[in-house]
Amino acid sequence: MTNRKKVLLAAGGAVLVIVLLLSVSLLLPGLRSGTGSTFSRVTEEDGFSISFGPLNGTQSETFSLREGDRVRVSRALGSGRLSLIVGQEGKNPVYEGNGVDPDSFELKIPEDGVYILTVTGERANGSVSFEIDRKTDN
Repeated sequence: MTNRKKVLLAAGGAVLVIVLLLSVSLLLPGLRSGTGSTFSRVTEEDGFSISFGPLNGTQSETFSLREGDRVRVSRALGSGRLSLIVGQEGKNPVYEGNGVDPDSFELKIPEDGVYILTVTGERANGSVSFEIDRKTDN
């Protein structure tokens, strides 16, 4: 093989690598955190809050709750679609809503169990917080 052919093969390989790197770099932003979501979330022992702009996907947190515990839900939706679900896996949800309910409300937990608090957004901008008020035994 002549030196000229070797140089042409090396140049062609370099172009192919550059094209592949550019393709991957263009695809990566759409693959992170729910296809283009930007959010911050805080999870504590007695609650879960998330601020987003936009949220495209689902964020969930799991809590062990007891019968009589209360979950205060607050939401502020600027734009987009938002869905909230509070419930146990495999059972009917305690709450399921799509953003038409009041901005703040309270749920009473009907039985002991592990509950999943779920926020799903579609181009949603705003915030949601779940504050748990645990029942005290007197």
